[in-house]
Amino acid sequence: MNKLNVLVWCAVLGLSGQAGCLNERNAGDGVFVPSPAVSRGESTLLIVQSDAKPGKTYQLRLRMNPGTSTVTGLVFATPDGNYEYSLAGLASGIVMMQEDGHRVIVLSSADFDPNGGGTFRLNYLVSAISGTRRTFLVEADLNGSNWETYVNEANGRRKISSLFFHVNKVLGKVVGISRVTAR
Repeated sequence: MNKLNVLVWCAVLGLSGQAGCLNERNAGDGVFVPSPAVSRGESTLLIVQSDAKPGKTYQLRLRMNPGTSTVTGLVFATPDGNYEYSLAGLASGIVMMQEDGHRVIVLSSADFDPNGGGTFRLNYLVSAISGTRRTFLVEADLNGSNWETYVNEANGRRKISSLFFHVNKVLGKVVGISRVTAR
């Protein structure tokens, strides 16, 4: 498990400081870059928000080789800075957040091609009480030299630019994610 991933998703879901969440002193793995600005060679794939952190905006970006659209890594931009990840863990799944031994969010892809795209699977914990999980699928496609994000719905394929994580609470305590909304 990449401890830095836990730090980022704990911040997104408003769980920082709770058991299982890390801080910058004990994050350990990964690279933190202290600038939230989009750098050359990056393309914003998704804007991420949550009702656990009203007014805070995060971005999932693709890091690319200079002068090309070939993806070399992922960048998660927070108001505090950027967190960078390798593509190597996508096949088996990158634990983006773990809480009290529960894998809350796991990002994976069985078919992601750095030169053309693929499907990202966001497998998330709905309830730590029951262990219920759901999966939300997002497709990333290279259209010319631009990366675009889509979801497939009952009425067809729709282009999106953001995801909203709705927290699931029981008796005022966060127990998981109730749903993910694509916008």
